[in-house]
Amino acid sequence: MSTRTASPPRPAHRTAPADRPEAPEEAAGGGTVFLRNVRALLLGGIGTGAVRALRSVVLSRLLGPAGYGHLDLAIFFSRTLASLARLGLADATVRFGAGLPAPKARLLARRSSAVVALAAALLAPIGAILSASALGRAGPEPIVVAAAAFAAVPPLAVADVARSYFLARQDFATPTRVGLATALAGFLLEALAILAGLGVPGVLGASLLVSLGALAAFARACERDRAEDAPGFSLPSAGGIARYAAARFALGALALVTWTRFEVAFLGHYWNASEVAFYALPFGVVGAAVQLLPGSISAVLPAAYPERRARGGEAAAADLYRGAFFQMAAVGLPLGALGAVLAGPLVSLVFSESFLPCVPVVRVLAVGAVLSMVTSAASHLVLSSSRAPWMIPVVAAGAAANVGLDFAWIPRGGALGAAWANTASQLFESGLAVGAAAVTCSVRPPVGRLATLLLPLGACVAVGILAMSLLHGNPWLGAGLGAPAMAAAYYGVGRVTGAFRREDLEALRVFLRFPRLPWPRSRA
Repeated sequence: MSTRTASPPRPAHRTAPADRPEAPEEAAGGGTVFLRNVRALLLGGIGTGAVRALRSVVLSRLLGPAGYGHLDLAIFFSRTLASLARLGLADATVRFGAGLPAPKARLLARRSSAVVALAAALLAPIGAILSASALGRAGPEPIVVAAAAFAAVPPLAVADVARSYFLARQDFATPTRVGLATALAGFLLEALAILAGLGVPGVLGASLLVSLGALAAFARACERDRAEDAPGFSLPSAGGIARYAAARFALGALALVTWTRFEVAFLGHYWNASEVAFYALPFGVVGAAVQLLPGSISAVLPAAYPERRARGGEAAAADLYRGAFFQMAAVGLPLGALGAVLAGPLVSLVFSESFLPCVPVVRVLAVGAVLSMVTSAASHLVLSSSRAPWMIPVVAAGAAANVGLDFAWIPRGGALGAAWANTASQLFESGLAVGAAAVTCSVRPPVGRLATLLLPLGACVAVGILAMSLLHGNPWLGAGLGAPAMAAAYYGVGRVTGAFRREDLEALRVFLRFPRLPWPRSRA
């Protein structure tokens, strides 16, 4: 989170990078850059999402509910610690590196990586020891599993800082390529580890190799970015970076409670590993789907808001907020409806009958994840402004609500209780974020325009329910015919009623016509 005193010097961050010529259409408002980055995330996300979905299917079938729950619990602990070990410096690299020429942005990323590497190396052994007992309740070999999981903490943390260098440079293609390659390599290695009889420790060992490979790929791509330096640019002060990173670290630590698999820790304590899997598997699959569609727009906003402000002031940032809010809703709402209506056939078809207890979990998480992602436009807007400290009480309130609801609902409700607790706390925090944006930035979501989506959404749900009733819940026909019918009803009614404007259709075409789009090239 930024503060007024932590802001970088205006000349270095209010001016377009000297090593990148400014296209006329970018100068007009940055729309080309914005859609180019959305396209990069979408194209890579389609491939990465497909690989990760296949990974979830294969690993869940090979390991079973108990084994998959054991694996997810170990991954939760290691990735949580990796997030903490970043110390907010990944966000600081994006915030302060935006607008710097490549050599200085690279120097900033190197310094941040060195600090993060040291922190991760110190924290990983401590985390492995502390989590071994929790992992032991979920399955055998707790020490081996904990050691394998936490060995990946340093490369995970440092790779995220290296990735931030490219985001600061408005290069989303390079992280997309690396993410797709590592997802594919990880899936193949993990599947081979299970088939070789190495079990959960073998899967975690494969994950470690992939993390190291991702870090090496980012380092090589960073060195290949040979853009020249420019006079008049200087690195921000270490104190300013430290203040900003500390604030983002506090926010990130609180956000881990509400926006990650935090509930698996409660489920591992009160329930068995199978119940962990019934929550963790839907959480991962639904999260991947939401990150792919509305999330492709949301992920571009942290870098897009500062650029819009630099070019057109607060009014330009407010216009981007309203447009992105509506576009994420337009893409996400039918996705949530599809997950809620077709949850039964999809779970039965993809994950086998042994995972049918997680069908209601999918329904709850699908609706909650979409609504929360749409409102992320508000939190990104506040965090990119000088009023970013307002987000601390917002995120703290969401985390407190989540912990309280976990204690209240998980002991009695298991995986479904965890889904309701997480969804309710996310929606509570999202509402507070929208209110914070209205107060601090004087901008509100486009409520009137959002209301125009109700009729297309109603048609989408009605067609889905009708299809399921006619198909008698057949999983093959439900997934093969129900989903396309729901999408066609939504888009058709939306076009007829005029719910989508021209600029919305331009953004939606990125999603609807992605096969025609060329693979984005990195600027390096």
